[in-house]
Amino acid sequence: MFYDKSVYPKLEVLEAAYPEIRKEMLAVSQGIRMRTWPEAHKFDGSWKVFGLYHNRRKLENFCKLCPVTTATIESLGKVTMAGFSKMAAQTRILPHFDEVVEERRIHMGLKVPDVSVTQCGFSVEDVVTGWTEGKAFVFDPRKIHQAWNHTDIDRIILLLDFENFS
Repeated sequence: MFYDKSVYPKLEVLEAAYPEIRKEMLAVSQGIRMRTWPEAHKFDGSWKVFGLYHNRRKLENFCKLCPVTTATIESLGKVTMAGFSKMAAQTRILPHFDEVVEERRIHMGLKVPDVSVTQCGFSVEDVVTGWTEGKAFVFDPRKIHQAWNHTDIDRIILLLDFENFS
């Protein structure tokens, strides 16, 4: 289930900060090794993350490397999880749902192959979409969702979970 962007006017703040957030992502992705996503059973290929928040806890050392990203996401509301998510070329995130309580998840494209959604895309239940650099969408992670990248280019997004985001 995707949510209407008009219900989340603060997404405009996030999207307005896209150029600076992308610069910070590129800087850390070149200088720091991203960690493999901890739930290895959820994907085939390579899925890595550079975390800023985990389990409602701010990862101070990493947030210091991304001050604009951190300030922007903190201005949106109560952050429960945040980071840069890198799905490598030829990777598939398998259908799954997340056991969260009230969180909503945001994806914003930062480095996205310019291809059709059949080659690099995302679905929640039966609704398929793709990512656009600098654009965000909100969905319910408690619903079955999956992603795929059948290209030769890595896909990187900003991934955020929030409580009471509006």
